[in-house]
Amino acid sequence: EHLARLREALFLAVAIDDLAEVVRLESEVPPKLWKFWAYRLKLVERASRRCRPDLVNALPRIAGKECPGVEVVRKRREGLEKRPRPGSADATLERQRGEVLIGLV
Repeated sequence: EHLARLREALFLAVAIDDLAEVVRLESEVPPKLWKFWAYRLKLVERASRRCRPDLVNALPRIAGKECPGVEVVRKRREGLEKRPRPGSADATLERQRGEVLIGLV
């Protein structure tokens, strides 16, 4: 029962991007179980998709397709946060796209 609560707490901590709680839970969970939960609950994949490099670093390293790595996550994050220069053609296009989307809703 105690481990079930820890597993749920870990899942929720990653879901709400609570890095401090993830670090705290790591100290309470045995290392092999920590790695298994990170894999089984797809925690690294979730943190990577949402571009949270700090969470990816706190979770255990998982190799393969599920884990694109910190550099890939950082590049994706930069791409998401990039904004065009105000007054540029790209800024106008982005504004017009936004207005069209708002108009559809």
